[in-house]
Amino acid sequence: MEKPLRILIVEDNESDAALIIRHLKKVEIISTYEVVETAHQMESALGKHSWDIVICDYSLPQFNAIQALKLLQVTRLDIPFIVVSGTIGEETAVEIMKAGAHDYIMKDNFARLAPVIHRELAEATIRQEHKKAEKKIQMQAKLLNLIGQSVITVDKNFTILFWNKASEELYGWYSNEVIGLNLMDKLVIHSSQPHSLEIMTSMTNGKSWSGECIIQKRDGSNIPVHYTNSPIFDEDGILNGVIGISFDISERKNIEEAMIQKMEELITVNIELNRINRLTIGREMRMIELKQHCNELANQLGIEQSYPLTFLNETAHHED
Repeated sequence: MEKPLRILIVEDNESDAALIIRHLKKVEIISTYEVVETAHQMESALGKHSWDIVICDYSLPQFNAIQALKLLQVTRLDIPFIVVSGTIGEETAVEIMKAGAHDYIMKDNFARLAPVIHRELAEATIRQEHKKAEKKIQMQAKLLNLIGQSVITVDKNFTILFWNKASEELYGWYSNEVIGLNLMDKLVIHSSQPHSLEIMTSMTNGKSWSGECIIQKRDGSNIPVHYTNSPIFDEDGILNGVIGISFDISERKNIEEAMIQKMEELITVNIELNRINRLTIGREMRMIELKQHCNELANQLGIEQSYPLTFLNETAHHED
């Protein structure tokens, strides 16, 4: 063992407890141990120290293995629980295992004790690693549920593995209704869209894709979304699935359309104003020309100018 084990022995017979301890030392399982024989003593020991394994006699005067197992289970500690007995029937053994004991050993067959301890400690380590992984996954899922954007993960066959709260709100399907189903059966990307083939090809070939598309909701309505999918690879670089992030861009599209409409209206108004300006300037220029012509005639006739416009005379002077 890499480190000394802490073993809690539930046994009322001193010689049997000594036999267990002697056997553990013989097989080089160096351990720190404590022997208890009542429920109160066991509860106190579980509260004071951390233990690697519990070895419990099946029957004690004030206590038994089933009660000891329930006491351990109340603490929610994932500790291997091994029952030892001098005589135990098949039905009792089945009852113990159903109750949650990890194994049972006859006192005349302690040769099994070391292998069972090694096996159960290894399995306990695996369970602990699984719990850590589950907690990590749960934490990641919790964080993804806090994101205001839809996050969906699928395997390489497009089977839905994760569907966050924002996905429920955006597309109308609850996670428990879609997990395990094919993504394409729930989110319809119409083949008539320019990007539909591109999106499907990227997902199949492990390529990233980002852009806008129209997706059908549960109620049959269509919404424009900005969609980004990214491949998920394992340690060997093999495609495991895809994670897709999307969000509704209906409001943005409405604003864009309103802006385009406003720009078109402004262009129309500007064209009309330019037309009016050209007409106005043309009329004014024609009036100036007529007034200038009248002044010239007045000069030739030696009479007072009808339109004494200085700037016209200056213009005429400069032209001379």
